[in-house]
Amino acid sequence: MRLTTCLLLYPEINIYDKTRAGGVAHLIANIEGYNQNGIRCFVIGAFHPCIVTVWQGNLLLNIVYWRTRIPLKRESKDGTQALPLNKPSAMFIKKILNLFYKEIVTLTYKLLKPRIVHERATDRFSFISQLRRYKASSFVYEVNDYSYDARCLISCDIALVTDSSKYPTGPHYFSRPWPVVVRPLFHRKKRKQNRIVYLGTGAAWHDFNQMVEIIKILSVLDQQPWRLDVYGSESIRRLTKNVPETKYKGFVQSYDIPDVLSAYQFGFAIYNQFYGQKRNLVGSPMKVIYYLYYNVVPVVNICNDNEMLSVMKNTLIIHRENPQQTAALILETRSRYEELLFNKEWLNSRYSPSSYYGAVLKSISTPFQMC
Repeated sequence: MRLTTCLLLYPEINIYDKTRAGGVAHLIANIEGYNQNGIRCFVIGAFHPCIVTVWQGNLLLNIVYWRTRIPLKRESKDGTQALPLNKPSAMFIKKILNLFYKEIVTLTYKLLKPRIVHERATDRFSFISQLRRYKASSFVYEVNDYSYDARCLISCDIALVTDSSKYPTGPHYFSRPWPVVVRPLFHRKKRKQNRIVYLGTGAAWHDFNQMVEIIKILSVLDQQPWRLDVYGSESIRRLTKNVPETKYKGFVQSYDIPDVLSAYQFGFAIYNQFYGQKRNLVGSPMKVIYYLYYNVVPVVNICNDNEMLSVMKNTLIIHRENPQQTAALILETRSRYEELLFNKEWLNSRYSPSSYYGAVLKSISTPFQMC
């Protein structure tokens, strides 16, 4: 029977989220990947005031409150100050909400009778493990961090990861870099000669000190001022305060990414040696893919996609903790920028949502064939 419906459970993300651009990109790639393989999606996602959203023919129910603190407050005695709920009250409310979400998910499942249940891994929710008793569906568990529920990992039919060696043995893994949705470029801009772009919201795992240091050295070597243009959520704005070599340019919606990146020759993806390095072991070079697709040379220090490093080796600048050397490489690459080859055909074949989920669906239909 042809697969027609997917219940997509994304309890930490909704498409309106401006603080987790990577998570939103994953959600959109999943929806479009299933759609391009003939499957419509019903999404239960993180809370947003627009509780019900219809997006490209898919229904999104934004109801799950997942953050650590419950967004309820009580007034102080004088009525002038809002105080957070005490911890026992918050924990009690969270437990009640979790029970409510489980009932909603179960009811939705019974009404939809989906052929696929796809859940993004978290350490708070475990919807697949509670639905596994229903035999009519295939259960897909998306694990893109070290936070996951062991019950879901065991219960699922297939677990989507980038490197199965980083997770417990036993489950059936589908190991491949995450798919990325890229939009066509309609308005090409003149590329800026002395600007480098940073696109993202991952302040916790990127090394801005290294980026700024490279910018300073470039200004000296090139004898003209260079600047780092930072695009991301409001939370990342603080990194640019009192740093004259940087400028905060605002948040970029997914549909505006082509227009923004087309104005640059170089883009930073420099990760720190703690959380950034750890995250890259189980992540995918999404930022680097965006840069390459829109003819921006990535300046990157960590990339766990060895095939990309091989195919695109002449179009990547590898930062090896030596800002002086990296700055010199940037200037050398600028002089031959027009000669660089950005292999769009290879990028599409490796990272397109359509081919990714085509392979996932094939793997589900033959569950004992390892990918």
